[in-house]
Amino acid sequence: MGRDSDNDGRFSDRSRSRRRRDDDDDDRGERSGAGDSGAKSALGIIGIIGAVILGIVLVCGGVGAFAVYMVVRAADKARQDVQKQLQQVIDEDMRRQREMKGLPPLPAPQQPQPK
Repeated sequence: MGRDSDNDGRFSDRSRSRRRRDDDDDDRGERSGAGDSGAKSALGIIGIIGAVILGIVLVCGGVGAFAVYMVVRAADKARQDVQKQLQQVIDEDMRRQREMKGLPPLPAPQQPQPK
């Protein structure tokens, strides 16, 4: 009675259902192994795509930062040039006014001596 076969040598229903469950477990094991491989492949592809996107963002960010630096530098140089030209115009205007009034010209500005 404790055996899985009936008197006529065939397997009982309980034995067949147990074998079916074991077979189903084996099938699930094969599928989960294939799923793990697919998941690893998908993660690898996502990782590569993410790395490429990160690289693009870093390169574009570097180019953008360089562009901003160059614009700021150019604006500073332009500001200095405008200030220099404005000072020249002011000096020339003062010289003309002094000439018109008959006053002697101002001495040239002296550069401060380094100590």
